[in-house]
Order: sequence, then C-alpha cells, then structure tokens
Amino acid sequence: MKKIIILILLVFCKPKSTIPSFSSLLKTHPAARMENYPKQKLEERIFNLPKLQNEFIHELNIIDGIENIPAPSTDFLLMKEKMDLIFKNSNPKILKILDKYVLGIYFSENLGTTGLTSFVYDKNLKPVGGIIFIDSNLVKLSGNEWISYKENTVFIQGKYKLKIEIDNGNSKFSALEYILLHELGHIVSVVDGIVPDFTLEKRNFKSFPFFHGVWSEEKVMTELSTKYPELKKIKFYSKPELKLDVDALEIYSILEVSPFPTVYSTINADDHFAESFVSYLHTLVGKKPWRLTIINERGEANSFENGISKERCKLEREFMEKWFRNAIQD
Repeated sequence: MKKIIILILLVFCKPKSTIPSFSSLLKTHPAARMENYPKQKLEERIFNLPKLQNEFIHELNIIDGIENIPAPSTDFLLMKEKMDLIFKNSNPKILKILDKYVLGIYFSENLGTTGLTSFVYDKNLKPVGGIIFIDSNLVKLSGNEWISYKENTVFIQGKYKLKIEIDNGNSKFSALEYILLHELGHIVSVVDGIVPDFTLEKRNFKSFPFFHGVWSEEKVMTELSTKYPELKKIKFYSKPELKLDVDALEIYSILEVSPFPTVYSTINADDHFAESFVSYLHTLVGKKPWRLTIINERGEANSFENGISKERCKLEREFMEKWFRNAIQD
C-alpha cells in the first residue's frame, strides 16, 4: 500500500518543485536502505516508531498530502502482546513468509491510515524486503469489528446494516493479523517483481501477468471501468458517494461477476494484488471465514463470500497457489 506523510504546513512553505516523488525518496532515504536493517529473529523486528522511520513517514506523507503527524505508540506493550499471539497461533508457513520478506514492523499513532508499507533496497536498488507501519489506535478492535467499520466507510449509512466476519472467535489479534498479511502482500509484489517497482517514475502494469485485462496503470482499469462504472464511486475513509440502502447490493452483485475478491481490491492495481494475497492466505491457507452480510430494515439478509475461492477469481487464485508453493519451498 503506497501511503505518504508530512505536515501540510510544509507543503505551503516548500516549493512544489522541491517535493520529492515516492520514487526519488525510495532511492535516497536511509530508511529504504538494507544496511539499516540488521538480521534479527522475526519476533525481534517489532518496534515502537523510531526516529529514522518516523522521518521517513513524514516524507511519505508530504507526497500524498496527508496532514497527520505520526508519533510512537503509547500502547506498544499491548501491540507486542498481540504480535506474540500472532506468532503463536498463525500457520507456520505464513510465518515463514513473514520472516523472509518483512524487515521491520513499526507501531505508531496518528499514522493517517490503519497500516502502510514501504520497501527496502540493496546498494544496486534491488528490492530485498519491506517495512510495515501500523497505527496501534486502529487495531484495538476485534477483526470483525475493524473490517466491518472499514467496509462501512464506503457507504452513506441508512436503515440497512453491513457486517463482515473474518474470525469465528472474534479474537483481539485478528484485525492486526489480517492487516499484516495485506501489507505483506504489497512487499511480496515488489520483491518478487509481480508489480512494477516503485522506484519507477511511471508504473505501467500492462506487461505484468497478474493484471492482464484488468489494470493498465496503478489506478486505471482496462475495459472493466467502462463495463462496471459503479466501481469508480468506491472510496474508503473519505466522503462516500454510495448509499448503503440503495447501492450496496448492486456493488456486491457486480463483484460476483468480476475478478475482484473484495471491494477494497477495486481501488487500484496494487491493492488488487494485496487483497488477493490476504484473501488467499486468510481463507484458503488459514481456513478462516470471510463473509459479508447486508441486512435490510425487515431483517432480511444477503450474504457474500470472499471471491478468491470463486470461479470469478480463478486466475488470481491459481496465481497465488503457484506463488505460495514456491515460497514455502525456498
């Protein structure tokens, strides 16, 4: 998830021409250099936001025009406890992948989003891993509560109710686990060359097999944008254009005949992959639920499953199956 951060005041006092691009920041900032990440056990790569990575997030945010000023987490010990539960309860194959690709997990507050990812390069600018930032204030909810809240930000609320279940037990670490796997998907996509690298000023997706026939650029669909114009109205964490009572059933019915496993996977090409990744690991490897239910004012319910196990996402699923087999053999 390419996300980006610094005080909005700096945008006004700094000439626009001197604001770096995400590409140039990754090429020059020490937080994106491999030498600043010594080899450690996975459980030792959990940190409260340090100065170097905090400065990096500020630089990221100015590029995206985000006003939030991140700070170290005041609940870091609680986050460590959640991470310990994830390490003890997650599929060992998934932990092996985390160990291979994630160089650091950093907890903060006022991040500007639930989680974000950046990438780490060697001296030849080859991507070798990534770092994940998590806002500790936004992962205190259970998994079911968090993902339901997130999905509801797409819609103007009304008489209908929308909920998602990703954890039968509604445990207190499932939200953090799901977010980590989504962000891990972004790291995998860059390190393994599944997406165009973020050090490129222009990212063209046409020649990348996973996106064939769906995305041509990061935020530009192929003919699907003409076929399903309603998808252009989907926005998370901002002023919604869609009404829950009027538009939700249509949106999820469109999803049922599209290659997108979730609504979040429609917002850009990178998140199409990351959502396919987390959907595959969560539902098919982890054998955990992903069920969305819309209940109308009469109590009647319509339910939708994650698309990764459906025929519509066959290509995405087969891609993930092949990738996963190779990843756990390394």
